[in-house]
Amino acid sequence: MTRRLPSASPAIAWILLVMAVVVSGCGQDGPKLVHLNGLVTLDGLPLAHAHLAFRDADGTGRRGAAARTDEDGYYYLRYSELRDGIEPGMYKVSISTLSPEMPGGLMGIKEQVPPKYNKNTTLTVEASLSGASELNFDLVTK
Repeated sequence: MTRRLPSASPAIAWILLVMAVVVSGCGQDGPKLVHLNGLVTLDGLPLAHAHLAFRDADGTGRRGAAARTDEDGYYYLRYSELRDGIEPGMYKVSISTLSPEMPGGLMGIKEQVPPKYNKNTTLTVEASLSGASELNFDLVTK
């Protein structure tokens, strides 16, 4: 006597197919990115734990990127949780020592970076696939 194994229902097969497509879509696909990293200093000293935000400067609607400096003032720009870098183009850059979740100096924390580098930023950069991958920011308080 031959035993047949129960066959998977079409619903289960469909769910497994959808999961395989979703998981395979979580890779490195997407736009070509410029890998940017560098050093942020304030008055010549490394600026630790600063938040950097790169926002589209020319109105194309391109996605921005963000970073946070380490204890030595170095940053590595992140496009997403899975990818480093930023799409090529023009960006306004804001740099702040206040967390985006705590704007306005909540809990007595004072912004160290002058407004011309954050809420009234004058910083603009062009990210290019043929350009340098190191981008340093030398900020001054005076």
